[in-house]
Amino acid sequence: MLKMNNFTQFIKLRPETHPLGKKGGGILFFVRNDFYPSEILVPCLTPFDEILWVCVRPKVLPRPFNLIVLCCFYYSPGQRATEKINFIEKLHGSADYVLSKYPNAGIFLLGDVNELKLESTCNTFSLKQIVKVPTTKGNSTLDLICTNMSNFYRPVTILPPLGGSYHFSLLLSPLATIKHSFTITETVFRPLIDSGLYNFGSWITSENWSLVYQTNDVDFKALSLQSLLRNNYEAHFPVKKNKICSTDKPYITATFKKLIRKKINLFKQGHISQANDLRKFLKRKLRKAVSGYYNSKVKDLYSNKPKQWYRKIKEICGKNPVEVNFHLPEPPSKIANDLNLHLASIVESLPPFTGSGQTIPPSTSFPQISPSDIINKIQKLKKSSTCPLDIPIDLIKAFSDTIAGPLSDIFNQITKSGKFPSCWKLGFITPIPKKSSSLTITNMRPITLTPVFSKLYEGFLCDWLKIKIIPRIDIRQFGNLRKTSTTHYLVHLIHTILSELEKPNDWLNLVLVDFQKAFDLVDHTILIRLLHDNFEIDPLLVNIVISFLSDRSQVVKYKNTFSNPLPRYCGIPQGTLLGPLLFLVMINEIGKEFPQRWKYVDDLSILEVCHRNIKSDPIEILTQCSNESKNLNMTVNPTKSQIMTINIRSQAKC
Repeated sequence: MLKMNNFTQFIKLRPETHPLGKKGGGILFFVRNDFYPSEILVPCLTPFDEILWVCVRPKVLPRPFNLIVLCCFYYSPGQRATEKINFIEKLHGSADYVLSKYPNAGIFLLGDVNELKLESTCNTFSLKQIVKVPTTKGNSTLDLICTNMSNFYRPVTILPPLGGSYHFSLLLSPLATIKHSFTITETVFRPLIDSGLYNFGSWITSENWSLVYQTNDVDFKALSLQSLLRNNYEAHFPVKKNKICSTDKPYITATFKKLIRKKINLFKQGHISQANDLRKFLKRKLRKAVSGYYNSKVKDLYSNKPKQWYRKIKEICGKNPVEVNFHLPEPPSKIANDLNLHLASIVESLPPFTGSGQTIPPSTSFPQISPSDIINKIQKLKKSSTCPLDIPIDLIKAFSDTIAGPLSDIFNQITKSGKFPSCWKLGFITPIPKKSSSLTITNMRPITLTPVFSKLYEGFLCDWLKIKIIPRIDIRQFGNLRKTSTTHYLVHLIHTILSELEKPNDWLNLVLVDFQKAFDLVDHTILIRLLHDNFEIDPLLVNIVISFLSDRSQVVKYKNTFSNPLPRYCGIPQGTLLGPLLFLVMINEIGKEFPQRWKYVDDLSILEVCHRNIKSDPIEILTQCSNESKNLNMTVNPTKSQIMTINIRSQAKC
């Protein structure tokens, strides 16, 4: 057996009773002693699994890592598909165990893979395969290195093989100068300090709102209220800046960083005893912060808010949503303007609404909104509801009884005049990628943030519209309605499919229809006509809807930079309360002639039952849906619309 001075040997020999029937072989590791190596015993691995994990602790490591774990493995060629799947499961299971034990570790997977593919492994554990050259005399790449530390190493160098080996040797050398991959972001915020709350409260409780009450002009009323609140908020809550490092743990606060800087300064000034006392205090504070963070963010959310619990677990594990970064050389301001120009060009294909939309005189009476109604709505607001023009939700809730008075006056004037305030029609778009693997300007979904007072009024308007709309909505619609979800949609669909397949000599065609840019390409003229004719909405409310949709503008936010505003002539803004309800009106009649249909917002599924010796034509169903959508100036998306044949018997003649 080969031995090396000042190196620790780790070996895992192949048992004689190995299922592959191959004698000899195994895995051999040599690690320098000054790296303090130790083998990691993984419970899920058996003596027959040729996977070996070792932990090393070099004296110097890049900042994000506190140790390195090495996994050496060998995958024998010529194995069956089931054995290949089992090996991948063993590799993933052992990696999960090791990373749960060492969450801040650098990872290296080193192995002879033969025909094994490691793409799923790299995607699961955020690793990069860094061997880009042939590693055998046969000019094939069989020896791979997958790691999450590729930024700290030079490209792999090929060296001559050891002895008569068929495989070359691989040399991976660290960079002379380590370039840390973290980024520092400076955030600007206005903390709600006690003195500011006192001064803001003194102002708002003494304000008589004369600018709001003295005129009947809705635009002036809304703009006056918005300006008064925003100006006084900025006056009483000064701006503060905070630097956030991308490697900061979520429980590390600005106060904690301030104490760390204080400890460093004490050491530099020679106050060793005070610095040590502060260090001990920081350790206690850190332990408390860690336990408190995970308990509050995991245990509490698990029992009360399962959806947010899953999102927080992904965040803790480093599986955050993809941040929109196009990696383009242009400055963020130009990219924001280009993105806004692209989104605005989509809605230019349809003409803006023309005409009043009234076929009968509007109602002389209109529903009144009292301050108590507004207070109830305010208390249900979420913190994520604000746009850059708003004051914080916490302030709105704290002084809701004072704000509700002028808001009630504005809301009632909107309803009476049928005019929506212009300052509430500006939408702040946050681009969300439709596919995380394709970050391009054309692959963005525009989610719109509107002023919080606009959302409050939309809530009342939706309540009035639902009285007429909900009873007329297609009973097979499972989206944007209370007490319905994708679960109801799928359970009903699968139940119907299984029930139909129980009949002898029957099979099914499932037609899946998707509409192209559905929310963005809503024709306002057709939508208003549907509200009048099909849903008999009071012209008073129709006028408000027309004003809400007309003369809107939008800006795009990209990397804390805002684009120039551009007009929006058609479509329904995604992210508003009124948008989903109006879209249900638009799509309501499509596919109604098919009894076996299921809708989820803009997704339509139609089931055709096929009988033996009876001709079936699912293309005709898709064509009919396409024709119906054209009558509404909507377009079926050919790339996402599919036809699926479901048959548990042989010789289906579709």
